[in-house]
Amino acid sequence: MKENKKMNLSKKQRNIIITFAVIIAVAITGLIVFKTNQIYFTTKLMYAFMPQSYVAELDDGNIEFFVEYNKDYSAKESNNDPLQAFSYYYFDENGERVDLGVDGGYDEEGNGEKSPLSVPFMFLMGQRIGTFKSIMTKVMLALAAVVIVVLIVVWFIVWSRNEDKQKIEKYGEKKNKKNKKSKK
Repeated sequence: MKENKKMNLSKKQRNIIITFAVIIAVAITGLIVFKTNQIYFTTKLMYAFMPQSYVAELDDGNIEFFVEYNKDYSAKESNNDPLQAFSYYYFDENGERVDLGVDGGYDEEGNGEKSPLSVPFMFLMGQRIGTFKSIMTKVMLALAAVVIVVLIVVWFIVWSRNEDKQKIEKYGEKKNKKNKKSKK
């Protein structure tokens, strides 16, 4: 007869295994979702870091251009071009909205050549990403330092408890003696 050996796992071990299984499942699901909709997430991330407006200095004055997410954007139809996800517009002197479309541009020097609006918006987006990156680097370093300090404190607590147990085993339990109140 074969003996059925059951794995006797403690509650702590089971919780650790369940936690790792959940983390792995979430990671795999996230990778699948991100890989299938990578362009979607890229354009949403770009739009999040992109400034909502840009003021262009033209010969005849300044114009403030705005960007919005193109509701009709489809990665398949635009050959995975994330720049097609944004459309541009401005308000003329009458306050009416003038749509420039996805390939929006403006005549910077008045010679008929249009400069694409995606360039200054992408440049400003790059600056914001650089700022975000430097801030996140500092936050991550601070977080790492906090984690290291917490780990040192936890290690010290565990170590001191083990030392106390060893002393009790070696020398016996120390009885607490209450201090008698001294009479003045």
